[in-house]
Amino acid sequence: MKILVLAHAYPRWRGDVAGAFIHRLNSALLKRSHNITVITPAEENSWGTEELDGVEVMRIRYAPAKWQNVAYKGTMDAAVRRPLGALAVASLILRQASIVRGFRRKGVKIVHAHWWIPGGLTQFMSLSGIPHLLTLHGTDIRIMESSLPARLVARRVIKGATAVTTVSNFLAEKVSVLTGITRSKIKVLPMPTEINGGFESAGSGIVVTVGRLTAQKRIHVLLKALQILRHGGRELQLKVIGDGPERDRLVRQATDLGMQDSVEFVGEVSPNRIASLLRSCDVFAFPAVDEGYGLAAAEALMLGIPVVAARSGGVVDTVPERGAGRLVEPDNPDALAQAVEAVLTDSDARSQAREVGKSLREKLSADRVAQEYESLYREITGGEVM
Repeated sequence: MKILVLAHAYPRWRGDVAGAFIHRLNSALLKRSHNITVITPAEENSWGTEELDGVEVMRIRYAPAKWQNVAYKGTMDAAVRRPLGALAVASLILRQASIVRGFRRKGVKIVHAHWWIPGGLTQFMSLSGIPHLLTLHGTDIRIMESSLPARLVARRVIKGATAVTTVSNFLAEKVSVLTGITRSKIKVLPMPTEINGGFESAGSGIVVTVGRLTAQKRIHVLLKALQILRHGGRELQLKVIGDGPERDRLVRQATDLGMQDSVEFVGEVSPNRIASLLRSCDVFAFPAVDEGYGLAAAEALMLGIPVVAARSGGVVDTVPERGAGRLVEPDNPDALAQAVEAVLTDSDARSQAREVGKSLREKLSADRVAQEYESLYREITGGEVM
């Protein structure tokens, strides 16, 4: 089957973290004999058509080079609220829509758009007539929640899709409320992840967190929690893996708390390095709120590392209340500190995390997820697969 994929974030090189989960799905579909073409925005001076692991990637120029910066930074929701950013996004959508229309003549059987803006809106504007699946990931839903005009547009785009998926039950419920679509018509299908290795900690007291450093991730709450533990006599080391706009503020906070020697800001790393950095850690902390799925938490469990997370967003589909993890009230450093301490002193937490991780490895394997999407493509196209 010829499949056209629309995504505003897609790996720019092998090992790039941008849209890595979408590339993982596309690569698995490629192995199942499907033909994949991805349409994604250019970044500054980089555009044109290339091949990435057998997947054709068209990087579309939509503005002068210096303005081609609305994608790949994790700030699309902020960009659409600024005049120049909104203009750039509109230009991207119109440019992509004109290209999508031409793919009907090339035998494309289905369009798979990730995020309702710009991908879903691109397909909606293209009037291509090709059946299309829309997958919502979370950041796009926050745009709907914060803006009435965006919500009105999004409702038309989402209702106009042939089928809709979200990556968690949390997001499916939100979409149903915001659009009026019956909950049963929204299918929950998480993105795939594959992570190798296992738990090797020797009880060194290392806490780790992974993610883009934005306010939503609530790393500042984690720093306060570790300070609370420190005052109680529990000295822990923290590894912060990832980068983003909050990094400088968090570094200053760690210094102000007198924790600069116990907090390591690792920076952004490629997905294939995550496992090696996580293996020696005792607890994975995930204090983020309203995460669409919380893939990093799932990956930690797949390595057999217990997870402490905020009871918020899609992560509750994955992290248990007890045993392999703990769920605590969001934005509560005292509760987070108590949960970290509880996991560290629970002798069964690691073995239970390994059991949960084993189940997740099967559920989130690239081939398993690709098979589920393949079945959905078959349903959307009336039974045609190849």
